[in-house]
Amino acid sequence: PNLEDKFWLKGPKNDAVLVRDYLVNSAPVEFKPENVLTLGSDEGQELATREAILRELANLAAKAKKGDFVFLQFSGHGSYQPAINDTSEQDGRDEIFLSADTKMAGGEKFMPNVITDDEFGAAFTAIRKTGATLWLLFDSCNSGTITRGAPSDEELVSREIKPWDLGIPETAFATVTPSEDEGAERALPIDASVMQASEDGSMGDMIAFFAAQSNEPTPEKGFEVTLADGSTIKQNYGVFTYTVFEALARNPGQT
Repeated sequence: PNLEDKFWLKGPKNDAVLVRDYLVNSAPVEFKPENVLTLGSDEGQELATREAILRELANLAAKAKKGDFVFLQFSGHGSYQPAINDTSEQDGRDEIFLSADTKMAGGEKFMPNVITDDEFGAAFTAIRKTGATLWLLFDSCNSGTITRGAPSDEELVSREIKPWDLGIPETAFATVTPSEDEGAERALPIDASVMQASEDGSMGDMIAFFAAQSNEPTPEKGFEVTLADGSTIKQNYGVFTYTVFEALARNPGQT
């Protein structure tokens, strides 16, 4: 709500319904309804603010145990801002996820209430330290290193906002020297400690799916959905999320 109307997305709310219905009704790994939490803008849901997202990730780390299977889905806008004293960022940028209470930067270098890749990395490591297996699915721009091409389509809406459209001046990146191979940039939630953690055998595994590389956009678009009465409507979904769960629906036993 703090961003201009032209940046608002319709798809994340529908992604959440799609994912929840699959986990509760169709997943080979049983998810009881009381064990599925959705943060979002639908009726009766708590907004996915920065505080709420980080709080619930911490709650997962507090109650997860060895052998548990934890699934996390993030749909929304992604962008980037200058890195804060972080020499591990080869391109001098922090990839960021825009939570529901993100505010315009107003000419400053950093946006209020975003979640950075380093913050996600720390939260995911805390969950894995319990021995639980973690599966991530990020459907946002600048999100990671797995990419899927989408056809040209006038209905496509990008889940990317450039920093200068959010009030971060382009001069904030004046000293940034991008990596020669931008495709090798570090994925949104993965830092070195997360990548290496499984090698000592003390942490749970992590599987991560990303809709785009850290320097790429990813879209949402309208898909035809059949209602219970047989009629059809067009609803926006993240192209990546819809494709993943369509594939899982076609292969019911697939893990």
